[in-house]
Amino acid sequence: MKPTTYDDCWNKYLNFRSTLANRVKHTLDPGQEAQAATMKVNDRYAAAMCRVRYMRVPAALPTANDIEAMASYGKEHYNTPQGKGLPEEFLDKWPQYVNTHAFD
Repeated sequence: MKPTTYDDCWNKYLNFRSTLANRVKHTLDPGQEAQAATMKVNDRYAAAMCRVRYMRVPAALPTANDIEAMASYGKEHYNTPQGKGLPEEFLDKWPQYVNTHAFD
């Protein structure tokens, strides 16, 4: 997530939803601050912020076992059509980062 997107998530969404903001902050390790750079060292915080980004999209998330739909959804709603990420890259990298049996 780019720092500008991160800031937008906090400034225009989380700052108006204290319960959700507190839940996101609970993913921080002791001594960590809620800042964009923390996502580089805390995967839980990064995942929570990614989910916040998707919460702002009115279109429903694809089903958990439809990897191709997730790739397309991410391109359209997270990376944007102008972004560098491609659904094909998502699909190629999926097996490297996700247990293939996680969605059986």
